Amino acid sequence: MKLRHGPVYGAYVGSTPFIIIADADILKEILIRKFSHFHNRKGTDIDDYPLNKALTRLEGARWKFVRNTITPAFSASKMKPISVLINNCCDNLVTNMKTCIAASPDFEVKGVYGNMTLDTIAQSAFGLEIDSQSNPNSPFVEHAKAIMNMRMTSPRMLLAFWFPQLAPILNYFRIGLIPHEHKQFFLDVTSQALDLRKDPKNKRVDMLQLMVDAQENHEQTETEEIPDLVGHKDKGVMKKEMTREELMAQAVVFFLAGYESTNVILTFLSYLLATHPDLQEKVYQEVQEVASAAESFSYDAVNKMEYLEMFVNEGLRLYPPGPIADRVCTEDITINDIKFSKGDPIFYNIYSLHHDPKYWDDPEKFDPERFSKENKDKINPFAYLPFGTGPRNCIGMRFALLVVKTAFARVVQKFKFEPCEKTQIPLKLGMRSIMPDDGITLRVVARD
Repeated sequence: MKLRHGPVYGAYVGSTPFIIIADADILKEILIRKFSHFHNRKGTDIDDYPLNKALTRLEGARWKFVRNTITPAFSASKMKPISVLINNCCDNLVTNMKTCIAASPDFEVKGVYGNMTLDTIAQSAFGLEIDSQSNPNSPFVEHAKAIMNMRMTSPRMLLAFWFPQLAPILNYFRIGLIPHEHKQFFLDVTSQALDLRKDPKNKRVDMLQLMVDAQENHEQTETEEIPDLVGHKDKGVMKKEMTREELMAQAVVFFLAGYESTNVILTFLSYLLATHPDLQEKVYQEVQEVASAAESFSYDAVNKMEYLEMFVNEGLRLYPPGPIADRVCTEDITINDIKFSKGDPIFYNIYSLHHDPKYWDDPEKFDPERFSKENKDKINPFAYLPFGTGPRNCIGMRFALLVVKTAFARVVQKFKFEPCEKTQIPLKLGMRSIMPDDGITLRVVARD
């Protein structure tokens, strides 16, 4: 689309006009320098209580308060104990990979990674130990997969995003983005988990406990006027602490968002291993060396795997899990001779930026050396946005990368990935999401 229309153009998504941007200089203004004019996301007008209390839906001063409150839960220091939980789930991943190989060495890998991701987030977010590969009929797995299998072609999704003027009707009939029975299941699970973590005798090591602790430790001065990130003062919008509904919303959305992105990243990385056997061997040698010296896949050990990180970063460039992101203009402004009016919805095209020859030499080539110590400073930071950037970037980025790098290191050590007859080369990316409609089938060979 960028080649046809240029780096900035208009398009309709259903009945809504959007401005599409794929220019790093303009995005630097929107996401950083002029953030005060673009501090909200488009979202949807569907109520979907209490999920409308999630960071992705909050605006202005309330968004700032909730973001600041839970940010400490996602710090690097808090990720170290979480890595133990991730490794527990990776043990199941290795076992389940071997089970799949025993049935047939050629299989669709997204399903296996999906089970591991589901287990990891269930344990890391809610403290629940499940093995979704071995226990596919557990209520948690059934409700989770029912939500994950919802596509943008479902009627409620189409109505919400393509025809937003129908939102009042959907709200009247209490039709949310997620079917009520599935949403209520996860709200009940989260509510029970919150009650458990409020008791000092039941302290856990998981993301929900970290968010509860962050809420309790957050100091808020009482004031009637709270200046937000956009420089305004909003009266009466700030409560002294996060509400229970806000905590529940963060936990549920953390689960839903983390599942798809992590699953997609690992699937594409496996494809890149299979289609670049020389680089696969290089990653394997580094993993063996570091893991043998550390005798574990701890947080510190995984972060010493420099080439693995380069491989992951280049994979995120070629196949960003979220190919587009959005903002809304909140005040009239002109940037680089382009006029943005209050209320204008904006998409920024991450996939186009990641494949633009203006910013990348030979952009369709998979080359982890772009992210080497010698080369990474040459990268335009606004042309590489797998998790966004600026104050509204992905708050779960550290967690997602830790899961990806740990799981990736574990499978590289135990398995070799190869193309098979059913492997698409090159990949035909999906129309509804970047993932091919039929997933990615590879041959997986145990190294033991």
